Amino acid sequence: MPAIIRFLGYNPLPEAKTLAEQLVRRGTTLGLSRERAARELGVDAGTPAQWERGERALLGEFLGRVNRFLDGQISQRLDLSRAG
Repeated sequence: MPAIIRFLGYNPLPEAKTLAEQLVRRGTTLGLSRERAARELGVDAGTPAQWERGERALLGEFLGRVNRFLDGQISQRLDLSRAG
C-alpha cells in the first residue's frame, strides 16, 4: 500500500470515522500486518483486533500508544528503521 500511495500522490483508502477504523487505516497505509502493528504498539497480536471489534477497552498507557501510532510518531520510527 505505501507504494500505491506514493504512486498516486494521495491515500485512496476511505477516511476513518471510528478509532477502530483509524487503527486499520493507519496500519494498512504503512503496509503493516496486524502482527507488526501490534509489536510496534507493544501488545500481543490479538489485542488490536479486540480493540477494532470493541471487545476490549482502550485505556491508559495503551490509549497513549495508539494515539502516538495514529499521530505518526511510531511510523516515523518505522520509516527510519526501513531506511537503514
